[in-house]
Amino acid sequence: MDIKDKKNSEFLRELLLLGCIVIVYFISGKLGLKLAFLNSSASAVWPPTGISLAVFLLFGFRVWPAIFIGAYLVNITTTPSIPASLLIALGNTLEGVVGSYLILRFAGGARFFARALNIFKYALFAAGFAPAISATIGVTSLILFGFAQTHEFIPVWLTWWLGDLTGAVIITPFILVLLKPTSHIRWNRQMILELIFLFLSLILLSLCVFGEFSHTLERYPLDFLVFPFVVWIAFRFSLRETVVSTIILSILAIYGTLHGYGPFVRSSPNESLLMLQIFMSIVSLTGLSVGALVSERRASEEIVKNNEERYRTLVNMAPDVIYGLSADGKFTDLNPAFEKITGWNVSEWIGRPFIELIHPQDLPAALEKFKHGLEGEKTLNFELRIATKSGKYLIGAFSSVPKIEEGKIVGKFGIARDVTGEKEIEKMKTDFFTITAHQLRTPLTHIRWNIEMLFRKNKNSLSESLSKALDQIYNDDKRMIEMINKLMKIVRFEQGQLPNKPEEVDVVKTVEKISKEHESEAKIKSITLQIQVLKKPVRTIFVDQERFSDVIENLISNAIKYSNKGKVVITIDSAKENLHISVSDTGIGIPKNDQAKIFSQFFRAENAILQKTEGTGLGLHLAKTYVENWGGTIGFESAENKGSTFSLSIPFKPNAAS
Repeated sequence: MDIKDKKNSEFLRELLLLGCIVIVYFISGKLGLKLAFLNSSASAVWPPTGISLAVFLLFGFRVWPAIFIGAYLVNITTTPSIPASLLIALGNTLEGVVGSYLILRFAGGARFFARALNIFKYALFAAGFAPAISATIGVTSLILFGFAQTHEFIPVWLTWWLGDLTGAVIITPFILVLLKPTSHIRWNRQMILELIFLFLSLILLSLCVFGEFSHTLERYPLDFLVFPFVVWIAFRFSLRETVVSTIILSILAIYGTLHGYGPFVRSSPNESLLMLQIFMSIVSLTGLSVGALVSERRASEEIVKNNEERYRTLVNMAPDVIYGLSADGKFTDLNPAFEKITGWNVSEWIGRPFIELIHPQDLPAALEKFKHGLEGEKTLNFELRIATKSGKYLIGAFSSVPKIEEGKIVGKFGIARDVTGEKEIEKMKTDFFTITAHQLRTPLTHIRWNIEMLFRKNKNSLSESLSKALDQIYNDDKRMIEMINKLMKIVRFEQGQLPNKPEEVDVVKTVEKISKEHESEAKIKSITLQIQVLKKPVRTIFVDQERFSDVIENLISNAIKYSNKGKVVITIDSAKENLHISVSDTGIGIPKNDQAKIFSQFFRAENAILQKTEGTGLGLHLAKTYVENWGGTIGFESAENKGSTFSLSIPFKPNAAS
């Protein structure tokens, strides 16, 4: 099919759609006007309004010509006046356009019935405001062209408005719900029988209220008995069954009222229909609201159910143990990973105290953590030894959060990861580094000593080339020993084996001492060292003196090392709870591509390597490790060829563990 044929096909489909709308609108309009008792153009029963709103919501504003033509044909065959019919058709079209726009803008569009709040918005804007446009234009047109008297304006307007309103409240939801259902029921035999019973009961009750029996029962307010059945259907089933029940009730009620039966019969048929339509609008809105609430609840339940299924699937597939504990420390939940890791069956441990799994030496710490958890504290990577069915113990890293129900902590949820293998690898790594460092450091130290002795004894007899070579070997040897020492500090720190002696550290004195040690190096490179103390006196800080000196030493030596001239400024400031130190230089800076990796082990920026400066790539990593262990932060700002500023912030009262 070529483009022209495709366009022709689309045009024919569009034309067929518009034609069907015109026909349906015209037929429903003529049927509605058969119940026009006060004025031939105003009926208390007006389905076209409901049809108009529905087609605008389903197909968009492009179908307005069909509504206009349908409305014009209905009116020209009722009031033989072209101007009056055109104006009334204009009012009917504007009613649909404005009403559907308000629904789309404020009430959720064609699925407004899916939420109870949107149903009330729909009733206010589309069923209340939009019909007023049609009624006002229509009745004014009838009076202008002599089809109604001026004193008839209010009763005719009320009839017109209420007829349109009822059409919007009953017909529009009926069409939209059938074409766009909000939920699907899983039918079974019991539900089918229940629905048949409810429909038959509603029909039987409608015949009693609006049939011949109503005269014998007119002293009783039987009309209210229909509400329980409509609400029952809305609550037990879906909106589809609810709107069908409303349509059935509406048809039977109109038929009975027009034949003089039921509680709404008045002195005139028009007045009787007005009273009935008010009642039916309330019934319809009640059923829609209950149905929407039930639909929302079912949707929420479905979401919760799906989330629970996904959660359960993830929990069951998780490689780590996921557990739940009650307030008295008994297991309430365990996933299959528990069996795989420990060898115990899950069923053996549900309801048993978790302390029976813990190594006796770890029990006090475990109970202390559990107690803090019940007080609202979270646990992160807390290591405990737990027993397996084979009698061996493995190391688990536990993380947990309080389990809260109705605002109260009723237990804990957590995850435990088997880190036994990781610990073994760490130990192997530590042993390897220790042995390697020892084996390397000993000959390197001997080389340094021998070179120093050679220089002392043969300083004047060494040739210039040999002296330079020995000097290079000595510096390389020194750098290798420095790298090994830093590497061993990192390893020992990670293993908790590095000595830690927190004490009162005089910050200014420490910075001045380290700066003085670098004065000669800075002077050679024409670099000015400055120390700025912004707030005096500076409080002492409680940390390990050696570690703090290592951090400051690294920052100052780097600033000098990677600068050729200019200045290095060390700024010391103190806030209420934190010490702030920054080291700024006018050196080579750090390339943007390298900045993310600057604190990584063994990493050196590309421009630093090209300058052939000495460095191990471990100093900044070690500094960051120390600072973060104190509960502080370290960061930097840098621009290539403009310099860098490294800043650290350390609390005056660091972590107890540091």
